[in-house]
Amino acid sequence: TGMTNDPLTYTEVGTYVVHWTFDDGNGNILMVDQNVIINGPDADVFGNAVEIVDGDNTPSLLDHTSMGSNMVGGSITKTFSIQNNGNQPLTITGITSDDAEFTIGTLPASPVGPGMSVTFDVTFTTLVAGLKDATINIISNSCNEQPFDFKVDAMLGCPYPDFSFTGGSTTDPTNPNNADNWLYGCIPPPNDPNVNITIMSGETFMAT
Repeated sequence: TGMTNDPLTYTEVGTYVVHWTFDDGNGNILMVDQNVIINGPDADVFGNAVEIVDGDNTPSLLDHTSMGSNMVGGSITKTFSIQNNGNQPLTITGITSDDAEFTIGTLPASPVGPGMSVTFDVTFTTLVAGLKDATINIISNSCNEQPFDFKVDAMLGCPYPDFSFTGGSTTDPTNPNNADNWLYGCIPPPNDPNVNITIMSGETFMAT
């Protein structure tokens, strides 16, 4: 009878050693090592030369899954790479996004040979200000990622509008003496220049 405490189920391409112990019940024991070779393609994904873990749902600027910020009318494009770290050809059949504001570029050519890599682009475009996110799915014959998925996000800011006010008798926005309430149309996106506000002597200002 042969017994082992080593796992017999594998999800990664590679070579594994299984240690067997055989006992015939009469005190005769034999130790045997068995090499198990798992063949197949294995997709790894990188952004900005940093590996992205399958199922990653925490976008980061380091691996470009947090794509940054832009203004209305602009777009942001980031390039990601798919590397085949397996020992069989990798066939990529589709790359999808679950949010139409994040679009996928041209599907990379496949099959991808062992040790080779290809790239694809994700472009963020929207007209609605705020932080947006999407899940990217890579469908392939990779042995242990069905599909390979990760989250991306991006911020859309808005152009700085003119200050305006309500409650006054004039339309001159440069004269705070006639304003009961100043209105500012949107919050500046991250890393944009600060807005400078000058308060005239004797006036008060409350921001909300």
